[in-house]
Amino acid sequence: MRPPLRASVVSVIDGDTFNVRLADGSEERVRFLNIDAPEMYPPGADPECYAMEAHRRVEGLVPPGGPVWLTFDSVARDRYGRSLAHVFAGDRPVAGLPDWINLRLVQEGYARSYVFPDNATFRGTFEGTEAEAAAAGRGLWAACPP
Repeated sequence: MRPPLRASVVSVIDGDTFNVRLADGSEERVRFLNIDAPEMYPPGADPECYAMEAHRRVEGLVPPGGPVWLTFDSVARDRYGRSLAHVFAGDRPVAGLPDWINLRLVQEGYARSYVFPDNATFRGTFEGTEAEAAAAGRGLWAACPP
């Protein structure tokens, strides 16, 4: 596994992808691990239901210029070359659950649980959190038809 990386947010792409600048000055595209947010830019279509809200929420949680820590599971990159990371907001390496952005997005209903087969360490946590958000009708669970 890769060690945790400290980074600075450059820009938010959508509800589950953003760009960071690493300590060496290089830029990296990061995909939040274990979540799937509605698509902002589906090919040839309008944004999916709740995509704009998810995008805005990510910008609020990890604003451009803000510090984040990235931690990794077994597989650190997807087929598109993006880093697959658990994202912790703030200046501490492991900030704790309130700052675990991936889980928070599922908990608040901005994203669904999506466990990558090779990165299933927190499968139960994400699936249980999604079930709670859906049962409570949070976010996309209330706004978007099934």
